[in-house]
Amino acid sequence: MYTLIGVDGKEYGPVSQDQIRQWISEGRLNGESKVREDGTDTWKQLRDTLELQALLTQFSPPPPPIPPRPEARARTSRLAIASVVLAVLGLPTLGATALLGLIFGIIALVQIGRSRGALRGFGAALTGTVLSTAFLLVVPLFAALLLPALSRAKGKAQTVLCMNNLKQVGLAGFLYADDHKSFPATTNWCEALTPYFGGGLPLKCPAGDKEKKCHYAFNYKLGGLEPARVLAPAQTVTFFECEGGGWNIAGGSELLPKVPRHRNAIVVVFADGHAEAVTPARVSQLRWDPAPEMN
Repeated sequence: MYTLIGVDGKEYGPVSQDQIRQWISEGRLNGESKVREDGTDTWKQLRDTLELQALLTQFSPPPPPIPPRPEARARTSRLAIASVVLAVLGLPTLGATALLGLIFGIIALVQIGRSRGALRGFGAALTGTVLSTAFLLVVPLFAALLLPALSRAKGKAQTVLCMNNLKQVGLAGFLYADDHKSFPATTNWCEALTPYFGGGLPLKCPAGDKEKKCHYAFNYKLGGLEPARVLAPAQTVTFFECEGGGWNIAGGSELLPKVPRHRNAIVVVFADGHAEAVTPARVSQLRWDPAPEMN
């Protein structure tokens, strides 16, 4: 028989093991409840009493279930995001960032595939890879279409600049003739005309050999001639583009470039001051002799 103290703090007993079993099942006793066997003065916890341990085990509540660990949320691949951003930037940068976007996209796809769900962003990586590839394919095609147009524009600009240079050379020739009553001599016409422009006479064609000091020649039949003796100034050549280049070059049609510098045209300036880009088919129509009937 046993005397014990229940969970309500009251003393009960003497009671049998059967009664103790029932009270344990009803939750009135637990392992920490005090119990004293009749004939002794020692109080023990119920779980420390050998004879009653088995009763306690029968009615011990099962341990609470262990809550499942929350699965770690997959994170988005930064390389996948970078791939999309670089692909989009390929439009304003004409594909300059597309190569890097393609590399990042491929790396991201490989990492996501090996992560077993730990990385997200497959769609972004695929989008960045496809867009970057498209830019790398389209930009060269676009450049191939654009370069001829740029080349034509550059050639036209060089022709205009060359015509402007020769106009200034022709103007210098007329200023010289106004002061000296004749065109300069053929042997030193470059030095003779240069002082008429404070910044130096523009004697170089933008499409000519950069190492040459002058790309233009003087019609030798005008050397020392009075401007009034030129009978057809609108058709008579004064200064013109010459083959190669040099300094104080003077001559006739034999000095014209064999291969025109300006898209199948040669720039000349006439005795009336206007300049033209003359095609090879019209070269034969140019007039070199200022007054043939006076020779």
